[in-house]
Amino acid sequence: MNRIKKIMTALCAAVMLMMLMPVIPAAAAENAVPGDLNGDGVCDVQDVYLLRDFLLTKEQTISPAADLDENGKINACDLTLLKRMLPMPERITLMIYLSGADLESTYYEATEDIAEMLAAQYTPSVNVVMQTGGTIQWHTDGLTDKGSNRVLINGDGMIIGMQSSVRDMSRAGTLSEFIQVSAETFPAEHYALIF
Repeated sequence: MNRIKKIMTALCAAVMLMMLMPVIPAAAAENAVPGDLNGDGVCDVQDVYLLRDFLLTKEQTISPAADLDENGKINACDLTLLKRMLPMPERITLMIYLSGADLESTYYEATEDIAEMLAAQYTPSVNVVMQTGGTIQWHTDGLTDKGSNRVLINGDGMIIGMQSSVRDMSRAGTLSEFIQVSAETFPAEHYALIF
């Protein structure tokens, strides 16, 4: 008798949960746009902001459709998947200002960073331009110890371009000239700078 009572209680709870769940018409589910969390009919940056805010604050509710990896939880993995669903801009120029200092000459740390950049996969729409300098000794083949290097990193590897005698990476003029030349050489719709 006790067992039957438990089964009946579980069935009643399941029926009540089903009644509380919203009913989505089949036609709407078929026409749903993947990644559209706010219901405006497109997957765009607004959906990314909505999911990001949910993950940061948990103050608002969010569509179960945000579980893009279908693991039963809405987390940072879903945010990454949502970002990947957005169309990429035509061109991006990423500028990296890498002052090696003693972290490079003694510990090879900038060389390790460069190796990670070279291991990444690049699309033709992304240009990675790097200015190196500010160290006594580089441990990356081709980089000069006597000044600065201007480097392009893409799917073909590392292409070392201009080398100059400028060593002072802390000068505002060194940075502004790098930004200006990079933007002129690799015009793009979006620019980013990493120090």
